Amino acid sequence: MRETRTQFFNCPKANRVAIIGCGGTGSLLAPMVARDIVRMETMGSILVFVDPDIVEEKNLVRQNFVRGDLGKYKAQVLAERYSRIFGIRTVYLSKKFDDFVRAEFLSCGVILGCVDNLQTRREMLSASKTYEKEYLDVGNEREAGQAVIGYSRYLSFCPMEILYPDVLTQDKQTSCADAPANAQNLPINILSATFLFTLLSLAREKVEEKDTIVAINYNVFGRTSVVTYAELINIVKGKEETIERR
Repeated sequence: MRETRTQFFNCPKANRVAIIGCGGTGSLLAPMVARDIVRMETMGSILVFVDPDIVEEKNLVRQNFVRGDLGKYKAQVLAERYSRIFGIRTVYLSKKFDDFVRAEFLSCGVILGCVDNLQTRREMLSASKTYEKEYLDVGNEREAGQAVIGYSRYLSFCPMEILYPDVLTQDKQTSCADAPANAQNLPINILSATFLFTLLSLAREKVEEKDTIVAINYNVFGRTSVVTYAELINIVKGKEETIERR
């Protein structure tokens, strides 16, 4: 069977890229995506920021904010900052994800999930599948995390559902901002933003479908591993064989 060369998450001009969650990871991801828009000369693109929270004192250590931002909406701060610095078009919505779905979701081509709320992650995956939006997600604990293609209309399987089913079935998760100051290793959000951006960049390259990287696992000790689409298919086949044997 001939392998096809596929380019995932292609962002044409006048497209919208949305960062959902502007906290520890999303605020650090923002300048990377903004620079990417400039680099790719897609100045017609619009970068959308979505987060209902305001900047608080406890956010200043791990998140990409300064004292002058205190009391302002996180999404607004980032949208205004990177529009001013890079001259790109930005939009912000200081509301929850379900409000974003009603207001802006259909106009966005790529969704970058950076939330620490499991229910919102489930909502992002469901909406992306329903409306066929390209969706990347990142999540982390104290010292480790994963960046994954949550959903792509170009893939036959949903990597997030297969590789990280616990993310979609757990009942509770403590907000990173509400956790004690020492509950997370300081570099973890930097790594999370970096690897999500890396996955986005890789997804734009034309590669053999089987070689497409669908997930990156990492930790603060320098250990990193990737999962390719071919490996994902083998995981699915293995589960199917296990069910048949039962």
